[in-house]
Amino acid sequence: MSSAAAIMAELEKLGTAQTKKTWLNHGAPPSVYGVKVADMKVIQKREKKNYPLSMALYRTGNGDAMYLAGLISDPAKMTKADLQEWAAAANWSMLNECTVPWTAAESRFGHELAISWMAAPEPSLRACGWSTYSSLVAVKKTRSSTSLKLKSCLYRFPKTYTGKKIA
Repeated sequence: MSSAAAIMAELEKLGTAQTKKTWLNHGAPPSVYGVKVADMKVIQKREKKNYPLSMALYRTGNGDAMYLAGLISDPAKMTKADLQEWAAAANWSMLNECTVPWTAAESRFGHELAISWMAAPEPSLRACGWSTYSSLVAVKKTRSSTSLKLKSCLYRFPKTYTGKKIA
């Protein structure tokens, strides 16, 4: 197993100017190296699920490392506080619409956090909440009860997601 410092050095070497430009054009923070997801998948295969490493990588604030953290996270070990920390730090769509929701949906706190985040005043947290809920619908086997809960959430969508009431 690798250290966070070793992974960060590896990510820096894997980054390309073209991928960095693409990530930046899609809202990534300037701290990205521009690592292709396919290259991150190679690291994921090697590192497998690694809770301590995923936490350390996410806390670097580097967009590539934060995305990789989600790939190697162990949702069963994630605490509610961990997931709240990740959601609060998710500063672009790859994180608040993919990384955090996938991890939260596979944790035991997915539904609770999705509902909480959907009602948050911050648009990035609301995006996290709705994406977590859609991930729950996709991965959970109890779709009938989940879909009933989803119907009640959809009535709130115009007000909570857009901030506007639609007639």
